[in-house]
Amino acid sequence: MSLTSTGLIDFSALPDGLISGLEEDEIEEIIDIQQLLAQNPTFFDDVPCSTYNNAISSEIKGKLDTLQSSSIPHTTATHQKRYSDKFMRFLEDKNLSTDFVNLATSEIAEYLRFFYSELRTNDGKLYSPATLICIRAALFRFMKQPPLNLPFNIIDDKEFYNANQVLKAMVKKYKEEGGTPKHFDAIETADMSTLAAYFDRQNPDTLIEEVYFSIVYYLGTRGREWIRFLKKNNIIIKTDSNGCEYIEILGLNAIQKNSQPTLKARHDDLKQSRIYSSQNSCSCPVQAIKLLLNKLPPQCENVFYKKAQNWKTQEFWYNPRLPLGVHTIGNMMKKISISAKLSKVYTSHCIRPTVVSQLFNAGVPTTDIQCVTGHKNQDSVKRYIKRIDDSKKQMLSKNLHKSFEMNSKFLMMTIYFLCEFICNHIYYSFIIIMIYHVMLKFQLDVIHYPPRRQKYRR
Repeated sequence: MSLTSTGLIDFSALPDGLISGLEEDEIEEIIDIQQLLAQNPTFFDDVPCSTYNNAISSEIKGKLDTLQSSSIPHTTATHQKRYSDKFMRFLEDKNLSTDFVNLATSEIAEYLRFFYSELRTNDGKLYSPATLICIRAALFRFMKQPPLNLPFNIIDDKEFYNANQVLKAMVKKYKEEGGTPKHFDAIETADMSTLAAYFDRQNPDTLIEEVYFSIVYYLGTRGREWIRFLKKNNIIIKTDSNGCEYIEILGLNAIQKNSQPTLKARHDDLKQSRIYSSQNSCSCPVQAIKLLLNKLPPQCENVFYKKAQNWKTQEFWYNPRLPLGVHTIGNMMKKISISAKLSKVYTSHCIRPTVVSQLFNAGVPTTDIQCVTGHKNQDSVKRYIKRIDDSKKQMLSKNLHKSFEMNSKFLMMTIYFLCEFICNHIYYSFIIIMIYHVMLKFQLDVIHYPPRRQKYRR
């Protein structure tokens, strides 16, 4: 292979189109790179970077990384940053390297193994199993995504087997020390009746609480982050083919916490829940939502705001400059529980299990419950069904008590008859013994003397 006068490769001896579409190793078979550099050491110095290895500029790469990060839900991204920062601080405190790109896979596996064994909360307690899984998932995304883009998988690769075994050991240790996973109980039936009586549409605060509860309850959604960003134009009032009025939330799946983008050409939207109007009912959820929208000032974009100071003398009840925050909305169910004096303090996570358990108890199939909650897996729905309310727990306890009581009565009766039999046996045995002793004492003839002979007359 020869060079031209300008220092370029002379391809004139090669057939037309031979270089086009060739892979790097195929080109190396045709061109002796070492011989080429020996003839002209500065051959590649003037080649623009955009023609090899750096075809995409750093600015475009930055935009692509930002676009890729936008596919992750907000809460997931928050967890990823929190636990990846925790991992980095741990390595820095232990004087260990944080240059993951240049570290060997075995070293990173040992770092993770060490990190898992030292995981504790801020107050020194062990993490629950669900949190440990969340931490590992956050570190997995941290290492797979830009800027690291590491090729290994810390969950499935065999190099990380020992690290994952340590994670399992931490779960076992958590249970041995008395840790119990946190479950969110469904709202009791009696408390649901109390809630219906508590909501007052003449008060701005309780109206906000009723609309919040209605949206989360009837749509079977989570009740924290996403509802803070709910807009007025997302609430659509429609009429179905039967002439019944209902409300649906526009783009509900896109604004929820667990909404995940999909590459399927046709994505099946399992969530098909609606809020239907309950005619001739004082607790109609559609009427409550309509009332709240009418009491919001026109400049309000969101749905939940703090009440105005002089709301009693104004047409609009709420202050457009004071929208409710994420934490206020997230703790709203706790506030309702205290204000309504419910039997226990519920959280926003308790509403969804309530929806599942009540629909299941009403005989609704699991597949139809999925259409309300949006669960893709039936096992996720059944996890809520396994939890039972206080009334069922009381009924089960009473049934067990009745069974125990019947067994106790049977046992007592058995002991009574046995004792009576023994006593009677002893009594009759005593009488026989006494009779025997009396007979011995008086030496009756029937026992000691033979019968006399009878004298016959001649």
